[in-house]
Amino acid sequence: MTNNTFSPINHYKYPESDYNKPWGWWETTGVSTMPSYHGGYAHCDKQISIHAGVSLSVQKHFWREEYWQITKGRVVVFIGETLDTMKEYHLSAGQKIHIPVGSWHFIKNIGKDKAIFLERQVGVLLDERDIVRAGDSRGFDEQAIKSHEILVKETGLHAFWPPAYAHKIFPTDAPDHFFPPQSENNSTTR
Repeated sequence: MTNNTFSPINHYKYPESDYNKPWGWWETTGVSTMPSYHGGYAHCDKQISIHAGVSLSVQKHFWREEYWQITKGRVVVFIGETLDTMKEYHLSAGQKIHIPVGSWHFIKNIGKDKAIFLERQVGVLLDERDIVRAGDSRGFDEQAIKSHEILVKETGLHAFWPPAYAHKIFPTDAPDHFFPPQSENNSTTR
């Protein structure tokens, strides 16, 4: 995904949060660039909470992969190269999963209490506009595609289209070094 003429772009900020989502809340816990021996990609760490019985939208990203570590609760994660090939993975606290670049995915809280997970986004471009949702009744997927086209032009990524995905292994356990250590700042009591 990277080459010598392009520097990773990270539009996330720390601190940044939204505690008023209908499904729960999210907050950034760190934003930086990975060391060159890990590819030099941009990364954003988030902590995400999902209400009991709720799922996030089915979505994919063109420029980033994600690593999730469940820290509280029980969830089912669906991942597939296409919507028809999505497989489910049941996870609980302490377990991890990798979401490859360009893969459709979503997560559902199957517990009776909130579920919390850490997400590390890794890629050449980290931006909220790098998201396409499947079957969104609001028509967000079409809107997202238009927004993404503008993003690609603004950042100069059109010269790198289509992205050369960093990982073609599907799916994998997330490497431990891609997760930030738990600290007092990464509270799960909200």
